[in-house]
Amino acid sequence: TFSLMAAQDSIRKRMHTEGAVASILSLISAPNALVKVECCRALTNLMCEETSDNIYEQRAVKDGLPYNLMRVVPECPAALDLSLQCLLNLTSVEDRYTRIEEVTDAILNLENKMNLTMDQQIVVAQSITNLSALKGFQQKLLEDGCMTVVEKAMKFGEGAHRVLAATIVRNLTTCYRTRPKLLDHNIVSLLMSMSRD
Repeated sequence: TFSLMAAQDSIRKRMHTEGAVASILSLISAPNALVKVECCRALTNLMCEETSDNIYEQRAVKDGLPYNLMRVVPECPAALDLSLQCLLNLTSVEDRYTRIEEVTDAILNLENKMNLTMDQQIVVAQSITNLSALKGFQQKLLEDGCMTVVEKAMKFGEGAHRVLAATIVRNLTTCYRTRPKLLDHNIVSLLMSMSRD
């Protein structure tokens, strides 16, 4: 099993090096829904590759991955789950990378425009939780509208969904610049509501 996983990692690294993301993105606009879904599946799998310097995520964003996922989902709703998972993979990093704001934009755009199931809303909340933990990114995330995810989780979510929302709030408060803006979002009332139930 270990050797198979190592071989898969090696193949994914080689595919990244040889420009697989850009090639798949050139196919994603095909008129066939199955092709779109399989492109999203391939991209999601490619974005599982871990690097210490976020080079693959950064290159994928530069190639237009978030924009293409945001564009393909309204044309092909069957690609929504894979697109959200791919975006989640792009947020699973330890440090902020160039143009990561495009990932935030895609996540929040899909969250606003699509009618998400509870499981899909949890994936969105996981992505925002990851982004909210990135040092120096909290203010930008708040300005981009991440509180809509928190507020929705507080009003309609339960269990793990609400825990993720609370984690987002905790992460946002680690930046002194976000604290006054959180007060503008009536965060105290949300926290009181969370503490009661």
